[in-house]
Amino acid sequence: MTLREIASWRYSIFAVCDDSGRCQVEAFLLECRRAYPKAVRDMNAILRDYSPQHGPPFEVEERAKRLRDDICELRAWQEIRRRKRIVRMGLRVLFFEDHRSIVCTTGFLKPSVTPDGELDEAVRLRSVYFDHKQAGSLRLLRGWGV
Repeated sequence: MTLREIASWRYSIFAVCDDSGRCQVEAFLLECRRAYPKAVRDMNAILRDYSPQHGPPFEVEERAKRLRDDICELRAWQEIRRRKRIVRMGLRVLFFEDHRSIVCTTGFLKPSVTPDGELDEAVRLRSVYFDHKQAGSLRLLRGWGV
């Protein structure tokens, strides 16, 4: 398994990559930055500034929430105007914790409830992560493009 380091201080923040080094969370945020610039800036601040110093911001439910099977989500919002009404769109990044490491698995837009497929994928990646960690085969890449 390959991880891309996002930031590191007291906590280390990583994102899961595929075998070619493509990181879904990074690609998702780069894709969303035109349509949701404020939400992407907020998520980037959580990933690169706040969480490395303080850990996940669970004290503010608007920013982080525990879901199921040790999977959590980071949250960033942006209000956008659609057909004469304001819609609140949420950027979500699912993650799990391993002591002082925060491993981001997937990112997606969330207008309402978290899709089960996203949670199932995060649970699967968590299991793969711990298998590779135990085998000593985790690979680390540096450089975050968002």
